Amino acid sequence: MRIVIICGAGYISGKEKIMLSLLKGLAAEGNEVFCITSKWSNGQFEDLLIKWNINYSKIRLGFISKTMNWNSIRMTMEQLIYWPKLLFDYKRIVSKFRPDVVIHTNFHHLFLLYPVVGTRNTINIYHSHESIGNSGFYNKLFSLFSKKIKLFIGVSDYVTNKLRDLGIWNDKLKTIHNGLEIIQWKPNLLKQESIFKIGIVGQVGRWKGHEDVLLALDILKRKYNLSQFKLSIFGTGDPSFIQELNKLIEEKHLKDQVEWKGFVNNIEQIYADLQVVCIPSRSEEPFATSALEAGLFAVPVIVSNRGGFPEIVKHQHNGFIVEANAPEEIAKFLAILIEDPSMALQKGLNHQQIVSQLFSYNKFISNWENKLEEVSS
Repeated sequence: MRIVIICGAGYISGKEKIMLSLLKGLAAEGNEVFCITSKWSNGQFEDLLIKWNINYSKIRLGFISKTMNWNSIRMTMEQLIYWPKLLFDYKRIVSKFRPDVVIHTNFHHLFLLYPVVGTRNTINIYHSHESIGNSGFYNKLFSLFSKKIKLFIGVSDYVTNKLRDLGIWNDKLKTIHNGLEIIQWKPNLLKQESIFKIGIVGQVGRWKGHEDVLLALDILKRKYNLSQFKLSIFGTGDPSFIQELNKLIEEKHLKDQVEWKGFVNNIEQIYADLQVVCIPSRSEEPFATSALEAGLFAVPVIVSNRGGFPEIVKHQHNGFIVEANAPEEIAKFLAILIEDPSMALQKGLNHQQIVSQLFSYNKFISNWENKLEEVSS
């Protein structure tokens, strides 16, 4: 099949990693793939496309925002200026490549391209990575999309149910869980650590629960009298929020226990030395890639009871599920693992087994191949 995937990719996040895996996997199965990405980006996604020999084209694919602040207004005006050129460029690419299937991955971009979507005999699929609220606006928007989209695929049952709530019919809905390449990592079972190593991975933003982890560390010191731990923060984000976190670190006297790692591209450098990963998101995470990546390296996770996390984590088996905004709960389970590192190792091995069996790259690609065959027949 000839397949186009649209992935704006302003920066590299979990979605970009998954879509790159899908492009590679579909190409390996004998399909001809092409990626449409955005000119408004930091170039990291483009570098990976080049590395994996995936053909691509960049167009002015951005956002129209309802938010009334200067940055949003400027971004919207710039997109509107380039909108006619965006439609022309998209039509030109599709006419030249002549895809059997186009996979859309962002509803903002689908809205912008909507006038020229479905203007030839092409199957359009929407791959939803978002947690979309049920409102009158989104009901109308996705009702519009449904006229041209043949299939909506959610990255988790949680996301698929959100689409159902927006009025998408069951016969147009499917869940395909994301998957990762299994690396057969073997942890050192005899390794003894004097410092328990904790990680938090991903974009540094208020919705990710960084504050809750820092407050949990303070509780570990005050309530549990524990201090032999180290938190590594991987990722970048809003400088003003990072400044707030640094102020909190100083106030709670955690400077010796917290280390900023910044953006690290090599996942082995992130997870290989960790004993637990905390992902206590305050938002409804659709299906966090970091929760799967930790499992590749036999690292258990502490996650919030939000979004798609309960589809990855079985409480007290391969990690722990806590309520959002609950530093006390995070601290309680961290204390259990710090005082019994062998438990952390066992839960990490359980997590590795779950990721290998349920969320493998091969299963992910196979599910997509089967679904593409089904919708095209």
